[in-house]
Amino acid sequence: MTTFMTEIRALLDETALKQGRTERYKISLGTFAKEADNQKWGLDLPTWIQRGLVDDIAVTWFAYHTSFETAPGQIDMDYYRRITEGTQTKAYPMVIAWKTGKPKDFCQKVSDFLAAGAPGVAVWDPQVHKGWPEGSPGNVFEVLGKLGHEEDLQRWAKDGVPQPLAIPLTRLDENYFSRWFPNTGF
Repeated sequence: MTTFMTEIRALLDETALKQGRTERYKISLGTFAKEADNQKWGLDLPTWIQRGLVDDIAVTWFAYHTSFETAPGQIDMDYYRRITEGTQTKAYPMVIAWKTGKPKDFCQKVSDFLAAGAPGVAVWDPQVHKGWPEGSPGNVFEVLGKLGHEEDLQRWAKDGVPQPLAIPLTRLDENYFSRWFPNTGF
C-alpha cells in the first residue's frame, strides 16, 4: 500500500505541475478507529504521514470487519494526534448523519471532539431532507451545516437544537428531489 500511495502522490503532484496549479491536490483517506485495525489492513499511516503522502484522514469507527474492542462511536484520537503532530496532515473523527442519536447528544459528541483538539469532523451520508433518526423535530442537515461553530454546539448540547425555520424543498415544478444532494448518492 505504501508503494501505491507513493505512486498516487507522485501522479497528483505531476498533474498539478502540468496544470500550473500552485496548490497541490489533496489525498484524503477513510481509516479505522484504532491503530491495530489500520495495521491489520495494511494502512501504514505513520509512514504515509511522515512522507507527506496523505493530507486529510476521516477516522471511521463503523467498519464492521474491525475488532470493535472499543464501543461503536469511540475513536482513538490520541493515536491520531500522536501520528499527525508536527505535520500538515489533519485527522477528522467521522460521524454518521443517519446514526446521530438525539440532537443534544450529537452536539455534545461533536463538541467533545473539537474540545479534544480535532480540527473538525467528517460526515458520512448527509441527507438533505431527512429528519433526526430518533424522531426529534427538525433536520439533521441544519445542524451539520453548523458543526464548525463550537459555541453553538456547546449551547445546543446543553439546551437542545433550535426548532426548524424551514421545510426542505422536495419538488419544484416537475423536478422531484431525493434525500441526496444533487449529483450524489444513488
